[in-house]
Amino acid sequence: MLRLASCHYYCMVWLNNITLGFHESGHLPFEFDITNIVLANNNNKFHLVVAVNNTLSLNTIPPAGFTHGDETKYNFLYFFEDKSILSKY
Repeated sequence: MLRLASCHYYCMVWLNNITLGFHESGHLPFEFDITNIVLANNNNKFHLVVAVNNTLSLNTIPPAGFTHGDETKYNFLYFFEDKSILSKY
């Protein structure tokens, strides 16, 4: 299995010029079964291509706010949603 941890927002995946598939979503893991490709490859050389379109739009921006957990464990401004705060520094 080929498992990718995340892709925001749309991606297509190829292995050795064979289209494995596509994924459309944000920040969710997904996987492709590559067993047949691996077993058919005698020289153990693989060419993996992952093409990602991460263009933000009204359809790709996450629809709700984020909960980051304990923000005291991160550096100042690691998480920020109000970009106007940057003008103060």
